[in-house]
Amino acid sequence: MSSIAYFIEMDVREHTLPPMKRRHFMKLAVGAIAAPTIIPSSALGQGKTISPGDRINVGLIGAGGQGAGVMNGFMRREGTQIVAVCDVAKAHTAQRKADVEKYYAGKTDKGTYKGCDTYTDFRELCARKDIDAVIIGTPDHWHALATLEALRNGKDVYCEKPVTHLFAEGVAVYQEVAKRKAIFQT
Repeated sequence: MSSIAYFIEMDVREHTLPPMKRRHFMKLAVGAIAAPTIIPSSALGQGKTISPGDRINVGLIGAGGQGAGVMNGFMRREGTQIVAVCDVAKAHTAQRKADVEKYYAGKTDKGTYKGCDTYTDFRELCARKDIDAVIIGTPDHWHALATLEALRNGKDVYCEKPVTHLFAEGVAVYQEVAKRKAIFQT
């Protein structure tokens, strides 16, 4: 066994949770199902207008199939707004921009919306100060590079799997997230 594999195995053993009892699982499941009916929607941030200062501006890097699907999910969440899309394929960026503008236009009184910028270089998108978080939906071998660029520009990141191809890339991402105290989800 290689030394890297040994440390990964030891790390997994140390962080393994004990098996959950069926009764405990059922209590958690029932609580999760019942919570939305017990807790008023106003307490969950639903049913109220979100001010621009409280909104999370999101950029998409990798506007192909998977990136488009994740973007649609984020776009439909209250409190987030897609403000930029990036892909090397200009057809992808044009389509995602059209999707974003059509969706937000349907939510305005005027029926129009122009507010989604397009990029072919993810570094330009990451450099924008008004973007709070990015979605990484690029092909796998670009995940680590785009994630690190976003983190170094002060962004929180949602990255599709696999996060990295190489162990060293994973360590670099982990260290950058910890250093920046960023939110990272995959």
